[in-house]
Amino acid sequence: MADSTHLDPAPHGEMPSGADPGVDASSPSSETVRRAALYWEQSQIDLVEAKRLCRASAFVESSHLSFQAAVNALASVCHLRGRVRLPNHSAVALVELCGLTDSAFTEASLLADCADLEAVQARSPFDPDPDPKLLKQAAGAALKQSDRVLKAVKRHLKSARKSPKRWPL
Repeated sequence: MADSTHLDPAPHGEMPSGADPGVDASSPSSETVRRAALYWEQSQIDLVEAKRLCRASAFVESSHLSFQAAVNALASVCHLRGRVRLPNHSAVALVELCGLTDSAFTEASLLADCADLEAVQARSPFDPDPDPKLLKQAAGAALKQSDRVLKAVKRHLKSARKSPKRWPL
């Protein structure tokens, strides 16, 4: 049975009466912490895999996983802070949501990193293949940007941690 302090969407997309859509203002439940931890762990896995793919010259795939790592890391903050409906298609929208609870996420450089990572998604498989050197540079830049986002999230999570037992970092 779900913890009543955690706001999950009701069946068929209906929200409980009086609820602010997508936000649970109460302290995080154990399920909320578990979900946030899963997103955080997945972001780390995605970044490691993006680095491996970059070394293997799979630059497009590496760039996409760098974007996904950033999205998952930011989603962990949103879940921990009670956001249950997330714009998982947009790193910029997620970092802006994170900025509502921690001003560190409003830094221009972090917003720019998220915007650059998001641009990775604009490439169509039907576009002509770009210069391999440009792909390599773009993949390297995406890795650095994603790494900066994950470091910002890690700093936030460590400062927000109430008990080492509740947040496994």
